[in-house]
Amino acid sequence: MNELTFERKDFYSPAEMSDIIDVHPMTVREWIGQGKLYGIKLSERITRIPLGALLEFLGQPLPVTREVMSQEEADDHWTQVSAEHESIPCGKRVTRF
Repeated sequence: MNELTFERKDFYSPAEMSDIIDVHPMTVREWIGQGKLYGIKLSERITRIPLGALLEFLGQPLPVTREVMSQEEADDHWTQVSAEHESIPCGKRVTRF
């Protein structure tokens, strides 16, 4: 498939993806239902496709980058991330497994 030009963002609706690849939105929903495309069902009516899933579907995997840090930089980064996490009210935290 040729390289497509489209706005890069974290998530896409089935309608947005259908515009990008020029298919009907129902086709995108069917692909999700069949397991051909990864989608996240947020509610009965709302589904989103992550950028990585879209790129993988298009055969353009999202490049993975790695940053090498010193132990001190890593410790400082971890302290910052932990502080940001602790500042989120308990009811708003998202747990990922």
